[in-house]
Amino acid sequence: MDGGKHVRCDQLWPQEICSRVSSRAQAWRLSDRAAIAKNALGGKPVWTHSRLWNHVVWDESVLRWITEYLKPGDVFFDVGAHQGWLSMAAARRTGRSGRVVAFEPSPVSVKFLHFHKRMNCLTQMEIVPKAVTRENQAATQFLLEGDGDSVMNSLVEIENVRNGTRGITVITVEAISLDSYSQQTGLVPKMIKIDTEGSEIWVCEGAKRLLAQNRPALIVATHPKWLPDGQKIEDLFALLSRYGYRVAASDTLQCNTADFRDYLFLAE
Repeated sequence: MDGGKHVRCDQLWPQEICSRVSSRAQAWRLSDRAAIAKNALGGKPVWTHSRLWNHVVWDESVLRWITEYLKPGDVFFDVGAHQGWLSMAAARRTGRSGRVVAFEPSPVSVKFLHFHKRMNCLTQMEIVPKAVTRENQAATQFLLEGDGDSVMNSLVEIENVRNGTRGITVITVEAISLDSYSQQTGLVPKMIKIDTEGSEIWVCEGAKRLLAQNRPALIVATHPKWLPDGQKIEDLFALLSRYGYRVAASDTLQCNTADFRDYLFLAE
């Protein structure tokens, strides 16, 4: 999110790559029953689902931080990957020698992620259809706005969704902590992006070993009005401060009288 600035999703991959993908896009078109949109993200072409044609991403600052701090061979954890825009941008930076892990529990968004991975030949992208929180759970409730094609799906009940016209759909998903995932896979992130609509503190609590030992850069989208009862945004800053993190940059988007802010945290 970025104070009113936005970028169009049509600039990710070099033109020569798009030319090679074009023929397979036509082959997949009928089987997926979806047209392929050539959109843009960060200055390079990218193939996207037709439902996302002319989609707008309000993450210009986040895209810039990803570009500045990731390099070929790095590992990037995208927690709350949604449809995969930032995962695709990160995959361009890490290259085939790196790894991008997209954590996303919404079934609708997971379908978009798989589509984008396949259409853009992102072999370095791993999709984990689980919620991320402070501990592993075999089953936990996850709240979807409507059918789940939304940016307000969360482990936390959001008042805007509860009172909205689309309603809430409750599903059961598996949950995992970042420390646990890293230990299971051996993947150690250079950067973690967290955008989980109110459960950001839980995600960080489940990454204490990574924060203490590996010191990844953090991009955190904060939603003060959506935090669970008993939490306040200052708790997030206090937690990260205990592990030696400082705010290196931030940007704000005002939405319905609420300030949502993206922060870049770096370890000192």
